[in-house]
This record gives sequence, structure tokens and C-alpha cells, in this order.
Amino acid sequence: MSLSCSPGLIASALGLSEKKQAQEIERLCRYSEGLERWSKVHRLVGWKKASLLATEGLADAWALKTLLGGGEFEQIVDIGSGAGLPGIILSIACPSQELHLVEPRRKRVSFLREMRRELQLHSLHIHHGREEDVRTVLPSSEARLVMARAFRAPEELLDCAEEWDAVGCVLSLRAGRHVSSSSWKPLRSVDGRPLGTTSHHLFVRSAL
Repeated sequence: MSLSCSPGLIASALGLSEKKQAQEIERLCRYSEGLERWSKVHRLVGWKKASLLATEGLADAWALKTLLGGGEFEQIVDIGSGAGLPGIILSIACPSQELHLVEPRRKRVSFLREMRRELQLHSLHIHHGREEDVRTVLPSSEARLVMARAFRAPEELLDCAEEWDAVGCVLSLRAGRHVSSSSWKPLRSVDGRPLGTTSHHLFVRSAL
């Protein structure tokens, strides 16, 4: 098993320029190398090939940048961050964005913290604990966005985002899945990777 991605593979999978986005590509390569090191002992991700990690895992997380790149959210909270997809990838893509990763499993927290140090992601914060416990200690924000993967059903995640007093929430939905809510309205969306399998949707509170 090899998860270490070459610069060329990452550039091709994510549609990046090896010349103009060299720093981002380097960090993504080092992240993939970290995944490979840790996966020799701990199963952090399901992919066993670098090509699949790049075209599915990294590319899917990078696609979320188009949802969050508008600057309207001062604080992003990723619940159940696991191996850092998409949290670590978004921090690489948007290094000045305040991003909080919440993860209850100790080994994964250790991995996330190592990646934060190694990649020098200074606006990234790692929290070890359950989301309901972290929620009580995290500094409040008037422009908070909540996101999660495989944490709860989409409708339940919207309820969770209200508990966090968030104004935005990202839902990742399987192809053909739709969500409607009287409290939230869709703002914009982007296709997930591989194409045709999932889509990511940014919802905002209807009162805004």
C-alpha cells in the first residue's frame, strides 16, 4: 500500500498549477506521506492507492474550497474530523481561515496535531472530545459555519448546527438525496468526487 502522492498526481487530480500553487501542492504531498506513515499502524482512511486518495479523497475535500472561499464565515468547525478530510485540506487551501477540528478518538487527534505542526497550519485548531463538550468551551462567533462527514443524518446535522449557534452548515449528500428545512436555505453547491456520487451544499439560516 502506498498513499504518498507525487506533485504531478496532486496537480492533475485537483486541477492545480505546479508552478503557481507549489506551496499548496507540497503540503498536500506531505499530508499524504503522513497518512502513509500512520496507516502502517493505524487505519485512518479506506484508500490503499495514492491515485485513489488523490482523485477521490483530496480532490473531494479541495472542491469544498469553492463553497467556503467567500470569506463570510470567520470560524469553521469540522465535527468528527477523523484523518483530516476535509479539515486539513481546507486549512491548506485557505491558510488564514480560522478552522476548528473536533475529534473524539485519541489516535486521530494525535495524527491531526502532528500534521498541524508539520505543515505549519497556524489558523488550525485541534480539539479532542465530543462535539457537545467542545461546543461549551469554544470561543463564540457571530459568523460560524459547521460541517461534518458521516456524523449524523443531514437533517440532524442542521439541528446540530443550530445548537452550535451557527449561521452556516455544509451538507454532503449522496446523489439524488435532497434536504428541505424551514430554518435553513441552500446558498450554493459543488459536485463531490468522484463525479456523480455526492454533492456538497452550503446552507445558511433563513433568518439571515
